[in-house]
Amino acid sequence: MEVKTWIHPAKHIKIIEEHENSPHYIHAYTENGSGVGSGIAIFSDNHLTVTLKYRLNGRCSNNQAEQMGILKTLEYIQYLKADEKTVLEYTDSRITLQLLQNQKRHTHIIEQIRTKVIEMEEQEWLVKFSWIKAPVGHHRNELADQLAKEAVSSKTFEECYTRIQKNAVWSELNEQTAKQWQNEWERSSKGVITKSLFPKIADRLKLRINATHKFTTHNSNWTWQYQNILVKVQNNIEPNVLMR
Repeated sequence: MEVKTWIHPAKHIKIIEEHENSPHYIHAYTENGSGVGSGIAIFSDNHLTVTLKYRLNGRCSNNQAEQMGILKTLEYIQYLKADEKTVLEYTDSRITLQLLQNQKRHTHIIEQIRTKVIEMEEQEWLVKFSWIKAPVGHHRNELADQLAKEAVSSKTFEECYTRIQKNAVWSELNEQTAKQWQNEWERSSKGVITKSLFPKIADRLKLRINATHKFTTHNSNWTWQYQNILVKVQNNIEPNVLMR
């Protein structure tokens, strides 16, 4: 069994409200380009130091791309020779900032960011984070956004991260299950009347139906029941309303 070592709650990430004129020596901007790319623009003493771009697996989320950009930024800055070891990291992802501060959430990249911040603080770095509006109208953030889009559109970029979120796995499994069910449903010669009501499994799954005898031929009035259910379905009324 894998033993997970989480950061002590007392060691929290510092989130502040700052701007470009803040006294921090290094200002870093990350963007995901509305996709699975990570664009990074790092400025030292108000001069552009480096631009970086990364690409994640297509099944990863936008939030993962944003978080990976932050992690890659810190990894680069950690061994950067700077006159002052003060860093202000900008992101337009409020979700990411909330996750960093929520000690009950321990997603993979978020934990890596927390660990990296502690490592840098032990090396006398001062790392803080700040929220920034979407990149429109902000030239530094627009640069990071453009880099992220280039990473997504490029076919030569190697994927730097392939771990997908659990909810994405569940969504894919549910989709595959529904397709398999639909194929079996179409091949079956049984349930002709039910098929007339629910030809598509996807539509049936959207409805909340209690599987009682009222929906089966075990009920003596089953023909009447099916006819009324069909009327309800055709009028976009949930069949359960019929039973009330």
